[in-house]
Amino acid sequence: MIICLEGVDGAGKSTLAAALIKEINTQHPDDIVTYLHAAQLDTSVYEAYHEPLKDYVPGSGQHFILDRWHLGEEIYGPLYRKQSAFTRASFTWIEMFLGSIGTRLWNVTQPQEVLESRLLERGEDFLQNEHVDFVRKAFIEQAKESSLFAGNLVPNLDNVYELAEHLILDAEFAEMRAKGIRDIGLTSYIGHTFSDPRTLLVVDNKAINHGFHPEQSQDAKLVYESLRDEFVKDFAVVSSRSKTKLEKFLSQLYVTGIIAYDESVSKRLDEMEIKHVKFDAPDSDDARFATKISVAAYEAGK
Repeated sequence: MIICLEGVDGAGKSTLAAALIKEINTQHPDDIVTYLHAAQLDTSVYEAYHEPLKDYVPGSGQHFILDRWHLGEEIYGPLYRKQSAFTRASFTWIEMFLGSIGTRLWNVTQPQEVLESRLLERGEDFLQNEHVDFVRKAFIEQAKESSLFAGNLVPNLDNVYELAEHLILDAEFAEMRAKGIRDIGLTSYIGHTFSDPRTLLVVDNKAINHGFHPEQSQDAKLVYESLRDEFVKDFAVVSSRSKTKLEKFLSQLYVTGIIAYDESVSKRLDEMEIKHVKFDAPDSDDARFATKISVAAYEAGK
């Protein structure tokens, strides 16, 4: 399972993380629990937020507790470095990657006066006092917009283990869902797994499309940059050479709309008698790309 704790400094993420590790070790003594803390970004967003988790396999007996991860860059980057290191495409892809492995994200928060008191007590030298309430509110808003968002938490010494048990149950369900997709053999899937995606883009099974990564595929970059906000949270991508795997995958999901990303994929879906909308990938300089891909997503969901 993967549990991501986001939130303002001093909210109690580390305390909750310690309780989670202790509880998982108690419940699953033979499993491996790894604690990761995202520090200030000094590399690419892919190296920081994808590389440490890229080999994780849901259901393998390995678990990760993330003490802040990618949301912090969206808040602290603009605040202290004038801009986030994320582009729209890279942020969307990281969220979809995290969703595909069953990550659940919780925002940990506290009242402003509690935060200021804790930060003063521990001699905080990063988050400036005048920014505490801004960052607290920014995490609440940013987390709410995440496709991984599970809820807000206000931990204290009386409820921390009760919260830990709740988060573990939630993460176990997410892990089970992610494992179900992985067990079909479709390691190319990128998107949410906690619930069924609303819109599924089926792409050709070329090596460059495996995982539909925006750094490796210009088409992927265009899609993630262009897709309208109302589709991003419930959007997923898959490629498969195997008709059997693809059929099994689609039979297990309730997908509102399917988009075939070129003629060959459309023909394959026609053979499988799967309703879809065909989308011919335009040139990268097509000024109407954003409109076209969103129209396709809308039409597929009708």
